[in-house]
Amino acid sequence: MKRIILAWFVLLWGAVICLAQEHAQHAADPSPHPAVPEHPVWVRPVIMVTAAMFVLALLVGLFVRATMPEEMPQTHAHDEHHGHKDPHGDMGLGGHDNHGHQAHH
Repeated sequence: MKRIILAWFVLLWGAVICLAQEHAQHAADPSPHPAVPEHPVWVRPVIMVTAAMFVLALLVGLFVRATMPEEMPQTHAHDEHHGHKDPHGDMGLGGHDNHGHQAHH
């Protein structure tokens, strides 16, 4: 429990120190920062390429989903033991073989 409290204290102390440093940097830095240009040329092509990639991914996903083979339901063989009592009194421990013959000990 002491380790958890110590870890929380260290994390909280680190967060307070980081916030204090960030506030001090903004107050002490009056120099101009770079700004986003008013009419960037690259925005429209990047958005169009990104949208086209999403549309292509959607089409490929639909195609793959449509051409997948249908999953077969799991089969349950009658000779499998799943821990329940079978008609021969065995609790799934292998006391008889698949043909109903008793095992020889």
